[in-house]
Order: sequence, then structure tokens, then C-alpha cells
Amino acid sequence: MVGDVEAICQILTSSSPGPIVAVCISGVGPSLVLCGADLEPLRPAILYGIDTRATEEIDLFCRRYGKEAILANAGKYLTSQALGPKIEWIRRHEPEVWRAARGWYGCHTFVVAKLTGKYVLDHHTASQCDPLYRVPEFGWHHDWAMNICEPMPLLAWPGPVRSSERSASLRRAQRAVRQAHQWWLAPLTPSPRRSALEYGIREI
Repeated sequence: MVGDVEAICQILTSSSPGPIVAVCISGVGPSLVLCGADLEPLRPAILYGIDTRATEEIDLFCRRYGKEAILANAGKYLTSQALGPKIEWIRRHEPEVWRAARGWYGCHTFVVAKLTGKYVLDHHTASQCDPLYRVPEFGWHHDWAMNICEPMPLLAWPGPVRSSERSASLRRAQRAVRQAHQWWLAPLTPSPRRSALEYGIREI
């Protein structure tokens, strides 16, 4: 994975006509990437709504918490898009993976963590991590989250941030390509392409 991060940095530096002011990372849907303490994936990523393996876990959560309570907190009913049932699927079917997990990421925030060491998740993606996120309060549903993700402590959860917030200076990226620029990175919501192009941000 280090080689992949270096490749990203090299593409950025070789493709830029001037100093890099900011880097934004986008991803597709609420995917699940479980990593160990070394920030290496413990298994292949589980994708968003096209992955329907957790139907039994959806039924389990509906019985445990109640459909209407889930709707009131998450703003929608559970579907195959929801991340919480997929976490429960890992717990039930791959307990050795879950025991080794020290953090979980989306595909875009995994790259953020690799480049900066920061453990964050944008609010938009977090709101699709049903039923872990409490939409009315813009934060994690602590009781349900602790229940679903036990024994992973709440401190091992990504801190929700706004898509416009800077995550960190890309010092890891600087070291990787021996650049002196001060780079900044913010996790971007999964469908930013049109808005980004309107603001003059180009894809590489």
C-alpha cells in the first residue's frame, strides 16, 4: 500500500502546473475497509448497496432496535446500503478479523489515513453508516454503536468531520516524494465531481 500512496503523490506532483494548494479524496458509497493497528486491510473491502450479504443482520437490527426507532435516528430504513449490518456480518462470520480490527474506513478515508495518519469520516458518509449515526444530532449514536461494535472502543471510531475541513498536512506524502510543499487534504463527499469542476478543480 505504501507504493500506492507514493504513486498518488508522484502523479500529483508531476501533473500539477504549479504549487498544490489542496488535495481532496472522493469515494463511492459507504464501503467498509477494516484495518489492523498497522493500517493494513484485514480483508477485502465490502462495498456499498450492491453487496447484499447482510440481509440477516438487517432483520436482526430491526428486531433489536425497532424499524421506527431506526428511521427516527438514521432518517431512513435499513437497506443493503447500510454499513452497520455489514459490521455485524463481520463480527458473526469472521470473528478473527473483527478481533484484529483497530479501525474501519471508507475507501476515501482509507487513503486520507494513509497520507496523513488521521482517522476521520465525513458526515455525509457517516450518515449512511446506519444505524450507527444519529442524523438529528450529527454524530454517532453512542449506545447503538457501542452495542454493535463491541469490543472496539468508541475512541477507535473515525471522528466525523465536514467535507470542507482540512484533515492534516500531508507530511507523509511529502516524505514519500521528498517534496517541500505544504499540502492539505479533506475527505470529500462521494459525489463531488460536478461541483469540483465548477470550482476549477480538475481530476487527475
